[in-house]
Amino acid sequence: MPDPSYFDVRQAVVELIGLPLGSQFVKERVDKLHYFLFFGPHGSGKTLIVRALASECDALVLELSPLTLEPKINDKK
Repeated sequence: MPDPSYFDVRQAVVELIGLPLGSQFVKERVDKLHYFLFFGPHGSGKTLIVRALASECDALVLELSPLTLEPKINDKK
């Protein structure tokens, strides 16, 4: 099976994440989605998609990458 195109990814993000987060009408009719995991190769646009969604939906983004967690863990030791 080939990798999804940019259009396929964008459509999935809008339908599965953007609409439920941003529309009260959809929120009332769709099961609650509480978290999402974006993963993929460096430079594929994951951060851009997440920041755009957060901006449009006034959502909170928690970045749980090793670069952001490592200093906090090492300080507690």
